[in-house]
Amino acid sequence: IVDALDRILELFALARKYDVYVALTSWEYQPGHTLGSLADPAIRREILDIPVPDRFPYTGMQIDRLLQVLKSEGFADRIAYVEFHNEIDYSIGRGLPGGRPALKAAVEQQIAFLRARHPDLLITDDYSLPCPEQGFDANMTADFLDHLADNTQLLDHHLYAWSAGVQVALFRELGLGIGSDDLDELIPRLEREGALYRWLMKPDHTPWEEYKQHFGCDWFHQWWAPLYLYQNMDVDRWDYWLFTHYPQYEERMRGFWRNAIASMARCARQRNLPLVCDEGYICWPPTHSAFEPSAVGRANFDYIMDHMLAAGYWGFMVSTYAFPGQPLWEQQAPWLKRLHDRILQAT
Repeated sequence: IVDALDRILELFALARKYDVYVALTSWEYQPGHTLGSLADPAIRREILDIPVPDRFPYTGMQIDRLLQVLKSEGFADRIAYVEFHNEIDYSIGRGLPGGRPALKAAVEQQIAFLRARHPDLLITDDYSLPCPEQGFDANMTADFLDHLADNTQLLDHHLYAWSAGVQVALFRELGLGIGSDDLDELIPRLEREGALYRWLMKPDHTPWEEYKQHFGCDWFHQWWAPLYLYQNMDVDRWDYWLFTHYPQYEERMRGFWRNAIASMARCARQRNLPLVCDEGYICWPPTHSAFEPSAVGRANFDYIMDHMLAAGYWGFMVSTYAFPGQPLWEQQAPWLKRLHDRILQAT
């Protein structure tokens, strides 16, 4: 048994030892992650049974309790900022009546609550910029910016070249990806008729009928297809497809990053707020993929960093997959150190 609070306090003790600051967030309602991985269905049911509108004050109170504990342990000075919830519209906000205006109002209420309780900390919302297949869309970005909380204390966002990028292009070519439905019909048909699917999967992959027994609830059914794919495919073939097709998408991806960064920076200047990007950018690769640590992947991270530094970003994550155990960390430590030092010197 692992006590999550004890682990958080251990993390903050290490942060103090190594002079690191921690960005706090909640992933409690993140599909495919926290709830989907709970071993005890009773705990999952308890969390999901909270009506969607009530999940906002529930989460606000949970964050407040955690902040009180961290402060009582003397760790207030290690907190960089506090996100109300990760990717709010994709997680805790799913199913909220009233659409984006109601979501904005619910988030603003909780930011106001946490700001009043903790005026010494920066409190923010968190969303991922929309990225349609054609790349950067000025109207979609303007609408995105209009729905950020008016009382946020920093502009905190994610930046994936999602539908415009090479990873989703592979999902489209496969006919299988995030949000795929009717998997009991779709996957057997791909087994019979999908040449790319058959090429990508390992010869000894687990049959879908057997694999699906491990899913405990349908809360994150939109992630079932990529989870099954990632755990049963040949990662070298995944990388081969990305490397050979990436040139078709490079300019569209870079155009999205470049224009989105400029739009966010302009908004941050207008609102006089610090600007943070804490997730992105190319894709979310399967374990042991060589694409992001490659010269191609690192060139894109350098490109993004160049534009964010020039735009005056206060903070940003070099890559979502640069942590212990990941190839980028294990294989490119000197490069990561150079980028880390460059960020610190610039900010």
